[in-house]
Amino acid sequence: MFVLVLSMAYEYTTKEAKYVDIRKVKELKFHKDRNTNGRAQATGPQMRPQKVDYQPDVITCKSESAFGRSPRWQCKASEAGVDITEYTIECEGRDGDSDNFVLEGSCSILYDAVFSDNQKYQKYTESPKYQKYDSYFSNYRNFFDNGVYRRNKNLSPINVNDISVLVFEKDEKTESKKGEFYPQMMAKSGNQFEPDQIVCRNLDSDGQMPVWKCRAHLDYPLQFKEAHVSCEGWNGPGDNMIVPGSCLVEYKIQEESQQPITSGEIIFAVIFLCVVIFIVIKCLKAPANVHPYPQPQPEPQHQNIPQQRQEPQNQQYQQQPNYQRNQYQAPVFVPVPQFVPVQPVFTQRAPAVIHVHQEPIFVRENEENETKSEKEKRETVIAKTSTR
Repeated sequence: MFVLVLSMAYEYTTKEAKYVDIRKVKELKFHKDRNTNGRAQATGPQMRPQKVDYQPDVITCKSESAFGRSPRWQCKASEAGVDITEYTIECEGRDGDSDNFVLEGSCSILYDAVFSDNQKYQKYTESPKYQKYDSYFSNYRNFFDNGVYRRNKNLSPINVNDISVLVFEKDEKTESKKGEFYPQMMAKSGNQFEPDQIVCRNLDSDGQMPVWKCRAHLDYPLQFKEAHVSCEGWNGPGDNMIVPGSCLVEYKIQEESQQPITSGEIIFAVIFLCVVIFIVIKCLKAPANVHPYPQPQPEPQHQNIPQQRQEPQNQQYQQQPNYQRNQYQAPVFVPVPQFVPVQPVFTQRAPAVIHVHQEPIFVRENEENETKSEKEKRETVIAKTSTR
C-alpha cells in the first residue's frame, strides 16, 4: 500500500472511507505487487507500465507545486540507472475523476522507463519493444519534460500517436512552425472555471489521431464537460507528424447541475399522495369483522324433520319436503342439504289382481226379442266372466 505523507493536509472522513486533498499531499509512494483501494472503481496494481514492461520495487513521487495549487509530480525509481518517463497519477475522486478530494490508497501511476545502464538492465534493453520506444524518446525528450513543452529552436516533427502525455498550463503559449503563438488552454463558451493545469493522456489511436483523456483538479460540483486536443500538422492539417509545442486544448468546465422539477412531475406527485392518503383513511375506517373475501355459510340444521310419518294407504313414497335453499352461493363450498327419505307404511296388504280373458258382451235392450241362439251365447259369456 502506498504511503501518503501529509504536511497539514486537509482530510475528509466518512463512516466508510477517508479522503484527502491531493493538492496538499507532498509525497506519494507506489510499491511493486501491491494493489490500490477502490469504492466506485475496481482495484488494480499501483504500478501500471505502458510501453516498457519494467517495475522497480518503489516509485516515489514528490509534488513541487505551491501550497494549494495543482500538484506537479517528479517521480523517481528506487533503483539506479533507470529514469521514469511520461508518467501520470490517477486517483479515485470522491465526486468524480477530477475531484480534489481523493480516496486514500486509491492512486496508481501510469509510466514508462528508459535505462542508462544497459548492461544491468540487459533483459529490457534488448527487447524490440524497448528499442522502438528508446528511439522515439530520444527525440521526444528534446522538446518535452514529462508532457510539459520545453522551447527548442531546432524543431523537428514528432508522431502524435507516439506521445503518451501532454500537459497544458495556465498562461503558457503554444509555438507554431511559422512562429505564431496561442494560449495552450482555450475555454469554450459557457465555461465556469479555469484550472491551473490540464493533463491529457493518450488512451489509444483510432487509426489517424489519438484519443485523449483529460483531467484537472477541481472542486465539487465542477466537472469536465468537454475537452478537445488539437495540434499543428508538420505538412498541413490532418498530418500525424506534428510541430512540437503546437498542441492546445479547448475545454469547458461547469457545475454538475440537477435537472429542474417540471410542473407535470409536481402534479403527478400530488395526485399520488392524495391516492395514498385516501386508501389509508378507508382502511382505518373499515370495520374489523369485514373480510376481504366472502366466507362459506354453515350447513343448515334440519332439526324438526320427522323420520317417519303416516301417509295415506297405497301411497308408496312420501313426497320429499321442499326446503328452501340459501340464496347465497359460496364461491368455493356450496353446502347441500341432506334429505332423509320417508319409509312407506302399509296398514294392510293390497288384494291380488286376477287377469282373465274377457270377450265383448253383446246385450240387447230388449232380451225378449232375442233368438234362442243369441240367448245361449249371452249366457255362456256371462258364465265365463263371473268370478270364482
